[in-house]
Amino acid sequence: MATHPDVRSEQEEQSNSDEELLAGALALMTAHAQANADDRCPLAHAISGHVLQLAQQPSLSTEFRVALSILAAHWAVLAADPSSQIDPQGDHHLWHSAPMRVQ
Repeated sequence: MATHPDVRSEQEEQSNSDEELLAGALALMTAHAQANADDRCPLAHAISGHVLQLAQQPSLSTEFRVALSILAAHWAVLAADPSSQIDPQGDHHLWHSAPMRVQ
């Protein structure tokens, strides 16, 4: 019995859902890195939610889900405490200087 080409397996659907959550989290992380101080906490909250949803996906390995849970907790702290946010325009003292020459 042949299956219709438009019919996708449950595993393919789950994989797409995982990829969508990951893509959304990465897009939010990019926005967070570029955001002004007022927008950082709401973005951190959204990132925490996306990463937590991803951590609950049964299709992912246990180790990956544990790592995602830890990451979600980190973002939840950033969302709850505005003073924990680093200003990407300000804290340049933590940056490494560029090498004079690349080999």
